[in-house]
Amino acid sequence: MKKNQITISTFKRKTIFLTAAFTALFSLTVFSQATNSPVFTSFVYEGNDKVYTDNPLKPGEFYNPILQGCYPDPSITRKGDDYYVVCSSFAMFPGVPIFHSKDLVNWTQIGHVLDRKSQLIVPDCGISAGIYAPQILYNKNNDTFYMITTQISGGIGNMVVKTKDPLKGWSDVIKLDFNGIDPSLFFDDNGKGYVIHNDAPDRGKGIVQRPPRD
Repeated sequence: MKKNQITISTFKRKTIFLTAAFTALFSLTVFSQATNSPVFTSFVYEGNDKVYTDNPLKPGEFYNPILQGCYPDPSITRKGDDYYVVCSSFAMFPGVPIFHSKDLVNWTQIGHVLDRKSQLIVPDCGISAGIYAPQILYNKNNDTFYMITTQISGGIGNMVVKTKDPLKGWSDVIKLDFNGIDPSLFFDDNGKGYVIHNDAPDRGKGIVQRPPRD
């Protein structure tokens, strides 16, 4: 895909072009009056912009953003020379697109984290009631990847899934027994893990740390 341009050298960036460039074309988009759920019968995305023909890449250059299109709230993790990025998917199914890279510039989508109906319940949810702000994190202590998020639909709430290999699919959903949104994981050097999240307002707490389940 085509992106904005960043010029780099061995030691420093030289020039940054911040012109955004993408065109999204929606046709025949219908919202149900009863459920406020979106129904897309056709979707076309095109990223053609004159800025790219006027600014062709030279050796040592790449375009920025590296993921152009609807890929908000990116979260990245690393295992060795492998990098993985996940993004919000809102009410779309399958959910949470996941990308892989070896160099942080060239990315390939390898699938979706939530690709089964048992993991993602969004058929009747509104456009603002799906998956928001997922975090992916690799835990070297048990050689496991985790993806934690809030699923604002289907009675799921805060949840986590895990895998040993992102190319081979993810576990069933593990519900997390706390309110609030935007959870994130942290693994200490000794292997102990914590969940940090925005707690529900009526509990009067801003940040809460909890030990995660195995």
